[in-house]
Amino acid sequence: MIADRRATAWLRQAERDLAHAHRSADQSDPEWACYAAQQAAEKALKAVLIDLGTRPAPVHDLAALAHAVVQHGGMDTATVETLGDLAALTEFSVTARYPLGDGLTAPGDVISSPRVQGALETADRVLAWARTQLGVGDP
Repeated sequence: MIADRRATAWLRQAERDLAHAHRSADQSDPEWACYAAQQAAEKALKAVLIDLGTRPAPVHDLAALAHAVVQHGGMDTATVETLGDLAALTEFSVTARYPLGDGLTAPGDVISSPRVQGALETADRVLAWARTQLGVGDP
């Protein structure tokens, strides 16, 4: 059961972001699907950190957040590997929102279906893990 009620709010928003990610994928909006998936995973990890009694760093790096969870005893390093490609999902915090380096390519033009699927799968795993850690069922 969640000890810190603030963690509940973070997890609720993570769930909403994940639902948005899936809807965006269904509507062929790859950039929004990937960005919302990244946001969902970030907020879920921060919910766990809050519940562990720490203040999450204001970062978007999912691997760094997972490492902070490990440091605070919320998971072991082997578990981090089961969550999926956190580095690839982290990239979407920027690359899904802004034109690419050439300034001519919109993210939605180049994000492939396999990348969207990978982002959703990683976010799904992170949220499932966070729900277990926080002792709550599926939404």
